[in-house]
Amino acid sequence: MDKCSYCAEFSGDVDNSYYLKNVLPNIGVSRLRLESLYFYIFPSVGSLISGHLLIVPKRHYTAFSMATKDEIAELELVISDLQAIYKSVLNSASIFYFEHGILDVGRSLINCVDHAHLHILPVAIEASCLDFKDTRFLSVSDLPGIEASTPDYIFFGDPNKSCISFDQDKHAQYLRKAVHEQLKLQNHWNWRSDSQTANIKSWLDCMDSFIMGQSGEKRFNAIRFCSK
Repeated sequence: MDKCSYCAEFSGDVDNSYYLKNVLPNIGVSRLRLESLYFYIFPSVGSLISGHLLIVPKRHYTAFSMATKDEIAELELVISDLQAIYKSVLNSASIFYFEHGILDVGRSLINCVDHAHLHILPVAIEASCLDFKDTRFLSVSDLPGIEASTPDYIFFGDPNKSCISFDQDKHAQYLRKAVHEQLKLQNHWNWRSDSQTANIKSWLDCMDSFIMGQSGEKRFNAIRFCSK
């Protein structure tokens, strides 16, 4: 793909957007419902469950380690807001998030889309069961400025405990597969072979109902309803 798929989607460029070209014809509507100053928040193609979202910067960069301090500060507020939305819409108090961050696009081995995106799901995942050889604790606020000799990193966890790993033996969708196995899901974890349109539609329907029921947005720290 010659252009960034997410940037193309944000600008309405159908030819270079995977979602607009391949998924929207089956969904019928844009997936953009929530945004903040720096981010869009929308359901992942291949959503493992309803509420499997991506937090994606509006500015193009390939890992949250490249975000500014202001962006990271807002990212933490967005995560907090999503917890409140999950509680209201899905009655879930748990979340799990992960990122496959690209530090060097030319040498990257593990990512599918060359634009930073943080997966977030309304579930509890036992991170100690994940097969990493070497990890260290790292909070969201510590992500900017990470330097490493590896071209990629994997960041995962929840607001109470998160970790980073520089393992280079994990395939591009390793954490998707791991979450799929822990939750004992039936459909495929690979978004390329199963776009999970039912889960995308379910979340968008939930969001439409949620947005219609809101009299204002003062309850949120950063998120607002999308203007697109």
